[in-house]
Amino acid sequence: MFSSVDRWALCSLVGMLALAGHVSAHGLPPAAVAVVAQDAQGPRIVRLTAGLALRESDGDYRFVCPNAWGDVDSLPAYALPDEPAVVLSSSGLWLLQDDGSVTRHPDARADGYAFDLAAQGDKLFVLRTHDRTGSEIIEVSATQVKSLWRDAALWTSLSAGSDFLAVARLTQDDRLAQKRLTPRGEVLSSNEGQAPAGTVNVLARGVGNELFLTLAFNGGRHLGRLDDSGWKPVQSANAAIAGPVQLEEGGVYLALDGSLARLDSSALAPLEAASSTPLSCLGCYGTQCYACTRDGLKALEASGLGATTFELSKLVRPRVEGMSDEDAARCELQWEHFRFDLLAFGVSLREGEDAAPAAVGGRTAPAAAGGSMAGASGNAAPKPAADAGCSCALPGRPAAGSGVLLMLASLVFGRSLRRRRS
Repeated sequence: MFSSVDRWALCSLVGMLALAGHVSAHGLPPAAVAVVAQDAQGPRIVRLTAGLALRESDGDYRFVCPNAWGDVDSLPAYALPDEPAVVLSSSGLWLLQDDGSVTRHPDARADGYAFDLAAQGDKLFVLRTHDRTGSEIIEVSATQVKSLWRDAALWTSLSAGSDFLAVARLTQDDRLAQKRLTPRGEVLSSNEGQAPAGTVNVLARGVGNELFLTLAFNGGRHLGRLDDSGWKPVQSANAAIAGPVQLEEGGVYLALDGSLARLDSSALAPLEAASSTPLSCLGCYGTQCYACTRDGLKALEASGLGATTFELSKLVRPRVEGMSDEDAARCELQWEHFRFDLLAFGVSLREGEDAAPAAVGGRTAPAAAGGSMAGASGNAAPKPAADAGCSCALPGRPAAGSGVLLMLASLVFGRSLRRRRS
């Protein structure tokens, strides 16, 4: 008789083979998405396209599996100084401790679907659903939550400027809507205007004293402002817009289709020194701003890109001690999937138990050569494109085919059997 973990592994194997022709051609390439926590040594926790990376004492980054908080996608997370990271999920708020453990937020009022957050100084705010069809902004600490504002409408994006909070949404009749609020939840202003044809999503972007909106539609992206006279576009991109963000010295920067530029009023000043490095995100933790590259994170400076602050190559496998067999198997599968994707996109992991390509059925995972490699199809791995704000919207990964999926599922299945026999 098979145990429950064995049955799970078998089902995973069958399911992955059945879906091989579909799943392998979709999804985001592995990348850093945002800095969740930072100290004097650099990023301490980094949000990835799947899971989180937690820095350890030796400088490596331990992979934290997304199944730790019950979701498989990369969801917003943030850590206030000297506090655990708050991770959003469809079931509520979770806390990531310094030792890598993940627990539910202790306040029962933290339950519920949470889908966006914003930090302002030493305060963290979360936007979540309320009464199924409405919205609520809560202030969150490691020990409690406090309701600040509720509305009957479903708002989908939250951001923070220097002295305000902002929410945005696309209404059912294709209109743009935004509200500015104080950090105490008092409404300062409201604006609505007709959305450009084909708009499918809107994101609020507070930058200093200004509020921008990023619009997504089939065929491109728009960055602009919404006031009493309606929508006013500022810049456009074919695929993605990252930012804008404001440096401590005052400059406003954004990336259009991966190319970094400074925004002066509504005009762009391209930064030639950074044009050769496609960027997939721009963000700030406190006063320290950064950019996401194919290989990790770089500091963002007035002249362009600065020193590397995080490298994907320093990722090591997650710890599964203390997990149930089922959770450990899921976590191992998530890591192997992410690791194979890293290798396929030319990110070389360090040799050893934590990151060496695993031999499965006499075959090995693809190995990076010379810092780059072709995808499973034999074509060169595509370069990441930029996205709005601090998240990634990258072209789909090269089709891996059923072979890689079979190897991954076989690996987990084999481990589950070894666990059973032991």
